[in-house]
Amino acid sequence: MASQLNPYLTFDGTAREAMEFYRSVLGGDLKVNTFGEFGKQMWGDVYGQLVDKFGVPWMVNVVAPH
Repeated sequence: MASQLNPYLTFDGTAREAMEFYRSVLGGDLKVNTFGEFGKQMWGDVYGQLVDKFGVPWMVNVVAPH
């Protein structure tokens, strides 16, 4: 069974350049989508992110029970 890596990375305006570099080093296929193409998020019912007073970035995804 193949493994799948789902990274969650944050960039300050250099995301496309960074992802193209990572693909050149690690291989694989790169599919790039922007927030503008999808609106607030591409998964989950509710999504949010923040940086707390300790500088820790939080990403939360809340899914309604089925």
